[in-house]
Amino acid sequence: MLLFIENGVRGGISQCCNRYAIANNKYMSNFNPDDEIKYLMYLDANNLYGYAMSKYLPLKDFVWSDNNLTTQDILNLSDESDVGYILEVDLDYPPDLHDKHSDFPLAPENKPPPNCKEPRLLTTLEPKTKYVLHYSNLKLYLKLGLILKKIHRVLKFFQSPWLKNYIDYNTKLRTKAVNDFQKDFYKLMNNSIFGKTMENVRRRVDIRLCSTEEQARKLIAKSNFNRRTIFSENLMAVHLKKTNIKFFKPIHVGMTILDLSKVLMYSFHYEYMKHRYDSKIKLMYTDTDSFIYEIKTDDFYSDMKDDLNFYDTSDYDKNNVYNLPLVNKKVIGKMKDENKGNIMTEYVGLKSKMYAYKTNNKIEKRLKGIKKQTLKNKITFEDYKDCLLNQKLKYVDMNLIRSKFHSIQSIKQNKLALSYKDDKRFVNGDGITTLAHGHWSLMHLDLFNEQYDIKSDDLINTQ
Repeated sequence: MLLFIENGVRGGISQCCNRYAIANNKYMSNFNPDDEIKYLMYLDANNLYGYAMSKYLPLKDFVWSDNNLTTQDILNLSDESDVGYILEVDLDYPPDLHDKHSDFPLAPENKPPPNCKEPRLLTTLEPKTKYVLHYSNLKLYLKLGLILKKIHRVLKFFQSPWLKNYIDYNTKLRTKAVNDFQKDFYKLMNNSIFGKTMENVRRRVDIRLCSTEEQARKLIAKSNFNRRTIFSENLMAVHLKKTNIKFFKPIHVGMTILDLSKVLMYSFHYEYMKHRYDSKIKLMYTDTDSFIYEIKTDDFYSDMKDDLNFYDTSDYDKNNVYNLPLVNKKVIGKMKDENKGNIMTEYVGLKSKMYAYKTNNKIEKRLKGIKKQTLKNKITFEDYKDCLLNQKLKYVDMNLIRSKFHSIQSIKQNKLALSYKDDKRFVNGDGITTLAHGHWSLMHLDLFNEQYDIKSDDLINTQ
């Protein structure tokens, strides 16, 4: 059962779906009424994992069950039943859904992208084989068009919302918080619980310090010897693998939290946004609990007013120009405007964790692996655009302090900061739009030969 559940653990989805957009709407100073009206919106879910933790979670009585459930049986299951399921299934992704789902495919997988060795969390349009997931996710995926081909195994358990009171209490205190410390503290009180459910005890090691050759030889001769670290002539650490591992972390809870958080994100995207705007909406970027959208509508803020039950508008000014009432403050699972009413005017995305955008009063840049000060001083919004539109790589120098064997060193590192290549998606010839791997139009084409020849983590270190 443990190995079965481990196969279902998948983190948050992060990907760049469309790489460039410019807004044009009446709230912008340079609005052109002759051009198509477009809004760029950065929406973020309130305490996504807290929302999932307040739902029905596995508790006890885990047993293997008969796998004779039908598609209709699964669709009829209640999310608030005392009995829950984790299933291992084969799913088919019908080609007629590929165009509609290409920006945000269902059922993400941990697998290497084409021409890569390291597995990543990918959203693909390929069939899924022996895919482990929570039954709430399977219900949604089937409702949105995936086809259930086979059920291999079913794990049945008793479930209840046993964390809900704790989550609600912290959310209540966070709503009353008067400073950022208190807000972050009560959010951390929720997220730390999730972190402990996902702790990987397999990574724990047994480290012994020895000061004599006799001690060292004795430890190195053990069958579970892994490696050693020499600190000085008379001090060495011997790393031993654990001979016994006690799996006492509730990984079944962590796996369920991750899956239920995806239910909220997929449901909001497909059952609300895509349902309302259809072909007039384009997903630009997503990262675990957030979406950046390009939306073609006369007034998105007026649309928000029509559907306030989906949104937290408490971050807007009381007398905002959009006449939006302030509702749903810190309500978990509600979407809020990350820019707090500031109009996003331009967006550039290169890949996961590598994007930038402009609002009417600031520029925001995101770049994983680069120090904040380096990003602020050495990389501009135009660098992102230049990298995307002219395929120019951007390297930066960073001064770092590193500790090795308890010896502090100052190093200068030259690192590839911006790259136009994205192996999580197939980038079309225009360099702007992308397709999910497995898209029907890519099936019979050899399109990957030269696309991924540069790795974004190549480093040149100088001492």
